Amino acid sequence: SLVNRASCNRLLGHKRDAMKDLEAAHEISPGEQEIVSLYMTALLQEGEVDKALSLFSSCAAASTDVHLVVLYGTGLFQRGDAQDLNLAASATAECLDRLSSVDTNDAIELAVLHLQVLAAREDMNGVGEALEELCSKTKSASLNLLLRAHKAALVGSFEEGVSTLKRLEEADSSSWPRSLHRHIPLLYERLGAHTEAVRSWRGLLEANRLTTDTLTLLRVARQVDDDDTILTICEAIRDNEVIDQRLVHLELEVLI
Repeated sequence: SLVNRASCNRLLGHKRDAMKDLEAAHEISPGEQEIVSLYMTALLQEGEVDKALSLFSSCAAASTDVHLVVLYGTGLFQRGDAQDLNLAASATAECLDRLSSVDTNDAIELAVLHLQVLAAREDMNGVGEALEELCSKTKSASLNLLLRAHKAALVGSFEEGVSTLKRLEEADSSSWPRSLHRHIPLLYERLGAHTEAVRSWRGLLEANRLTTDTLTLLRVARQVDDDDTILTICEAIRDNEVIDQRLVHLELEVLI
């Protein structure tokens, strides 16, 4: 099917072909949730925010689908003007109100986005109030810590944030999907703890694969002059028969 082919093309890095397949699939079935979700994701990743947001209204069940609301709110957050932030705050709040629990991957992403939107509106009291309500909706100690770490990062509490992340790394998060584990190194970086971010990324990623996360790890490693990490990962990726000019230039910077 077009959707399956698009997914394969995206995994292979053939973004243009994947986008063509998703566009064609959407023309055939404009209200299909899976297609709308994949198409919105691809558009947002390519910076086509306006087009992504226009798809949201094409799906009848969009406002009740947690993942689609996350994509819609993310697009509004990326566009970032006052009206968009108000719409994002309303959409995420209404969707969260319908949930009895935030213990799923999509629900946590929605909760984090809601906190980020409130912070972008400079509603720090709202961030604190929302955090406590969200924490009351999870039975997971590790997810509770993750939400509190996000709040600490948003309000600029460095020591609290790093301490919370350390506790989170010691907690049982073995059942988490990889997408949630990514929050930890990203939060370390946001808190300015770049060495901890590098350590966390290295424990999460396969060193020989070139992904967006690998590039993030290399960028953070460069910030703290962690030449060993940079050279080790660049060599592993090259040994996997992947040659990327960005990595070649980075290696040369380190070696010269």
